Amino acid sequence: MKTKLSAVLAAILLSLVSISGRDFEIPGDLAFDLGLIWHELATNSAKYGALKSLAGDVQLSWNLIREDSERYLSVLWRDTSPVDASTDMGTGFGTRLISQLVETKYHGSIEICDRPEYCCRFRIRLP
Repeated sequence: MKTKLSAVLAAILLSLVSISGRDFEIPGDLAFDLGLIWHELATNSAKYGALKSLAGDVQLSWNLIREDSERYLSVLWRDTSPVDASTDMGTGFGTRLISQLVETKYHGSIEICDRPEYCCRFRIRLP
């Protein structure tokens, strides 16, 4: 029963989330921090967006950018479900956590937009 239920739930979620980006290796601490960031973004989508109402989708994409001798990871999380005007996103714990990790720990940049849909774009320098 548990295996079948897990498969059904995974199929539903996978139909709502599209993921694109090439495979590459990253340090363990960055993998952990990206997991925290994606967990917070998925939580927001489950509370307010596409994963709550099943009326939209989530697009997660990343790419590697080379500038001079530096490598950067550019990530985009886009929830296509319209955000309710009364929802104040961007002030909670999750948003602060994402900002602290991207800007403070990895000296990156972040851009969050929440109207008409929620998106989070960030870029960090890779070691």
